[in-house]
Amino acid sequence: MAPMFKGERTFTLKPRADGSTDFEMVEIFSGVMLPMIKGSLPDFGPVFDRYALDLKKEAEGRVS
Repeated sequence: MAPMFKGERTFTLKPRADGSTDFEMVEIFSGVMLPMIKGSLPDFGPVFDRYALDLKKEAEGRVS
């Protein structure tokens, strides 16, 4: 039985040659209710951007 609604968030960290790290966050929605509610879902882009900036700031502040 398919879920009514599901949101799956994936976080990926990829090391770069220069010693820094790329961070990617993706959220994929699915489920039988998605076609009916997707128009009412908020734009998560600004929230994801803020999360990434806060994570970057915190990670860089902990480098010794």
